[in-house]
Amino acid sequence: QRAFPLLIVGLLLIVVAPLTVMLPTWASGGGAHDPLWLPVNPTVEQLWRSTDGQVASGSAAHGWLWGPTVNAMSVEPDSASPSGARQLAWFDKGRLDIADPSADPSNPWFVTGGALVSELLTGTALPAGVDLGPASIPVVGDLEQANAVTYATFAKLNTAPNGADKLSATTRNATLTNGQPQPNAAIHAVLLPNGSVDPTGASAAQVIVGGYDDVTGHNIAAPFAAFDAAQGYPATWLLGHALTEPYWVDATVAGTPKRVLVQLFERRTLTYTPDNPSNWQVESGNVGMHYRLWRGLSQTTESALAGLASLEPGGEELVGAANANGVDPYLLVAIAEMHASREISVNPSGAAAVLAAAQQPDVHALLADFFATTADLNGATQDPRQLADTVIARRAALHATYASSASPAERQIDESGVAVAYPASYTTSWWERSLRWSSSWGGAVSGWATDPNSYYCTHPGYLPGERLRVLANKVTIDCTIGALSPATNLAGWASSSVMQLNDAAAAALRLDAGATVHIVTVSASNLSLNALVVTEPGVGIGSGQAAYYSPTYDRAWWEWAMRYYDNMGQVTPGWQYDPNGNYCVHPNYIPGDRLRLVANGVTLDCTIGDTVADQDVTNWRARFVVELAWPTFKALGLDSSNYVEVYYLGPAPKRERIAPPAQSTPEPTPTEPPTSTPTSTPTPTATPTLTPTLTATLTATPTPAPTQPPAATATPEPTPTVAPASTAVPSETPVTPVATGTQEPSATTTLEPT
Repeated sequence: QRAFPLLIVGLLLIVVAPLTVMLPTWASGGGAHDPLWLPVNPTVEQLWRSTDGQVASGSAAHGWLWGPTVNAMSVEPDSASPSGARQLAWFDKGRLDIADPSADPSNPWFVTGGALVSELLTGTALPAGVDLGPASIPVVGDLEQANAVTYATFAKLNTAPNGADKLSATTRNATLTNGQPQPNAAIHAVLLPNGSVDPTGASAAQVIVGGYDDVTGHNIAAPFAAFDAAQGYPATWLLGHALTEPYWVDATVAGTPKRVLVQLFERRTLTYTPDNPSNWQVESGNVGMHYRLWRGLSQTTESALAGLASLEPGGEELVGAANANGVDPYLLVAIAEMHASREISVNPSGAAAVLAAAQQPDVHALLADFFATTADLNGATQDPRQLADTVIARRAALHATYASSASPAERQIDESGVAVAYPASYTTSWWERSLRWSSSWGGAVSGWATDPNSYYCTHPGYLPGERLRVLANKVTIDCTIGALSPATNLAGWASSSVMQLNDAAAAALRLDAGATVHIVTVSASNLSLNALVVTEPGVGIGSGQAAYYSPTYDRAWWEWAMRYYDNMGQVTPGWQYDPNGNYCVHPNYIPGDRLRLVANGVTLDCTIGDTVADQDVTNWRARFVVELAWPTFKALGLDSSNYVEVYYLGPAPKRERIAPPAQSTPEPTPTEPPTSTPTSTPTPTATPTLTPTLTATLTATPTPAPTQPPAATATPEPTPTVAPASTAVPSETPVTPVATGTQEPSATTTLEPT
């Protein structure tokens, strides 16, 4: 639970440290500054933007419904799902689940809130039913507080379970209501940390009962009933059924003692704080955060394992357990698929410990022994040696999907079959976000680019950034692989189609339902060498090492170069000298364009002042994300820790490179000589001192772990007296260049990484 005014910082200091939901360092290159930096299902994205997106933008002023950002996405085994698994999007306030991604997304139950509170109360982790015990985590307030009322405290009231699995956490207390409705009755009961109830402990409270749950027999506090009704969702969609009566509890919130009314529902915990401003009196507890803490879930800090953890069923826990026990994560994920009960996916530490203890050099023998001693888990009747063969083959397939060399595949396919179209909700911005995220952990091919025609597709065995040629109805198009096939997880697609296309590609091919396409590979040598061309202010271009110009190229030289390019017509209209002398170079942008740089706790803006020679572009892209004037390089502290994040400010770059001029480069005019003499007079087709820069950068500045944008791991409520800070949501429409110069943009148009 979040305190609203001026106490947020104190709460963050208490909450962030023990939690492991901070955005991993590898995420900083994948658009982590966007609240929805992960390519979650578009329906989840629309749901968040219609609620908390308004709070983030400042157009609404109330408590968070889900949280300021998506903390993680994962896949969970689910035998009830047509695809055998459900997609999960994790927020501080809860979790959004999609059991069947191929169902109708217009159905309000296409996305549902996870019944996390039920599991926290019963102590049973679903779907495998592993008993972890009721969560000893404070229901409201600071994580570190003495004598807190926890989920385990509420579990002590569970004297008459309903019997249905999803409602087994419902509680009764005969001294209060005996399961009978009490409309308009005053709520005076106080729940104590030991599980006992003082029926009149809050005799002065003015809150009354305003609703009743016929299924579980619990009264609902009037503020909570009104809150649920105001959201406009179908009954039980947001909260689920009431699992407890409403109780007053004494809690510590941001270090301050408070008495708060609390009621637990299947999907959400609600609190009511009378002395809060009206829009923050009813708030949602941090159920999603608490659940991940209880289950020990966290985003992996190893970029190479991000895809495996996020896209494979049970991946987060399996990868975490494997790392903790020194076991190959790919091996443990492959083993989990052999266990019919999927118990290993929910509680994998035991299996990981067994494998770690054996440590046989012969992997086949190790696996055969493992399956021979865990027949109670695998539920299979196959010979252990056959199971070992299956696991080894599956591990190889996982490696090919998630741990490839990230180079375009030198292979050819020539096949025909049915193509399936993605819904239109998978917009171009979704595909581009998917590419950026895949690239952030090495899951995209090197030199990947956004598709120039916004034609995106998926195909088993092909990596994001690869290209396929598709023929149908006498039309031929090239499409870019925009996501790994497991990420789509649409039921039945693998068996019913040879590939999947976004709506733009399907429309270009004039495909009807069930139409046949013919697919061939676009040669890897024909892949575009252009990296991501970002045209939306505030959007990240990339992150990594920076190169630098020799210090002899001083400010006067850069300003002379700007004038030279202006004379050649190769500058952004309305260009200006950089007011701080911060100049930079990137092959996607022309002199006069502006970039934002973030490194080592320093943020500054730079002006493109030179170009990269055509013959050097491929090598440049393979090694750097930006090239800087020496003073700019130093100002960012890159001479000691060389890792920088690069964001686009504007105006929009020209899409086509301008051919270099044929004539030689003129010298600076005698009336405006540089303050120092360059080591050589550069031309606009060759980047000065490229070779010395490579040497100096790679030998003097080893690459540290990436600097991540601060993550919103604990969800502060907006301050009621001040509108929440605006978080710009990138537009899907490219920004048009305007001749207004390159003045420093305001904070509302150039988004700082959050």
